[in-house]
Amino acid sequence: MKNPPELRKQAESKLKAGNLNVAQMTEADVRTLAHDLQVHQIELEMQNEELIRIQGELMTAHDRYVALYDFAPIGYFTLDRKGTIQEVNLSGADLLARERGGLQNGSFFEFIDLEDRDAFFTYLRRIFQTGAPQDQVIRMVTAKADRFYAQLKSSFLPGETGDDNQCFLALSDITESKNAELVLKSVGEKIKSFAWSISHDLKNPALAVHGLTKRLHEGYREILGPKGGLYCDLILKGTADIVALVDKINEYISTGETALRFETVILMDLFQEIQDEFIGRFAKHRASLTFYGDPPAIKADRLALMRALRNLVDNALQYGGEDLSSIDLRYKDEGKHHVLCVQDNGIGIDQAETGRLFKQFSRLTSSRNIAGTGLGLSIVKKIAEQHQGRVWSEPLPGKGTLFCLSVAKELSSPQANDSTNT
Repeated sequence: MKNPPELRKQAESKLKAGNLNVAQMTEADVRTLAHDLQVHQIELEMQNEELIRIQGELMTAHDRYVALYDFAPIGYFTLDRKGTIQEVNLSGADLLARERGGLQNGSFFEFIDLEDRDAFFTYLRRIFQTGAPQDQVIRMVTAKADRFYAQLKSSFLPGETGDDNQCFLALSDITESKNAELVLKSVGEKIKSFAWSISHDLKNPALAVHGLTKRLHEGYREILGPKGGLYCDLILKGTADIVALVDKINEYISTGETALRFETVILMDLFQEIQDEFIGRFAKHRASLTFYGDPPAIKADRLALMRALRNLVDNALQYGGEDLSSIDLRYKDEGKHHVLCVQDNGIGIDQAETGRLFKQFSRLTSSRNIAGTGLGLSIVKKIAEQHQGRVWSEPLPGKGTLFCLSVAKELSSPQANDSTNT
């Protein structure tokens, strides 16, 4: 900014260049000029007062920004492409247990756990290469050698030349939630191990009892008589139910444990496989399977989707009742989701009971006398959630039930869910 003497010299030069000759001016011209000068003076004074007011507001806003920046509950850092700390707020200094002045121009890598330094180097490089926001969880070490888990959220700050590009990094201590997550995972592993063990220990004796009872029934039918045969039938049914329950428990656990593999799935091929798999049971029920809609190729885990549709069709056949005569497989496009539906014309479901359909081991009042485990629809629910969708049921007017499963069109990276989640 130019100082007042320089500005005065420039103004006098411009005045001379304007060739204003006061001696040749009339008295009226002089009065007009004086009036204009007074008006301009007042305008300048008003502008100066406005500038002073705006400057005060800017200073107040700056002070508030500094207070928000320094005392925010999150650590804020500005780093260059080498990881050198250019700026840091007070919360960031507190998180690293070092004075702010001692952090500036120091290396952020100094506070990264040795095992995570390569990961942070890749993370930092990705920020400057892509210019896109990045998130990551890493292990860090304070100046006092205390270790903690940090959630990093970074954004790119372009400079004037390119060589002075920076990144803005927000750092949060998530040690408490991370430790809780690790504890939960450990408990989940123990529960899964226990479940697998119980499944194995329960299934083998049940199969043995089932096999021996079957041989007893077939080889000694005349000696056992009607009453003994009835007892054998009850034992066979009970052991078969145990084996079916164990298999469903294992299926439920594996649904949450198995990592998904998203691929292109041709839905019409999937529908056809369902038809081929259940052809015998459809013939037994004298029921038909019909396809509706124009099912496209979608992105999903093929095996998981097949398992979900299989459970829904099995559910319709098992609980549809004696009057069941048709099951429809339908496809609908609903904006951000693909929707697959299984509709039947069976006995239907009471509207009051639809809320607990998808809970583990939940059985409806109308199905108490029908063999089942209460896990089939829970598996469908878990598969829907893994595909960032949902599952729901709607009673149909008259009779019948509609089950729908949605699959997100834009699926994020697949992962296995913790099977302990409900």
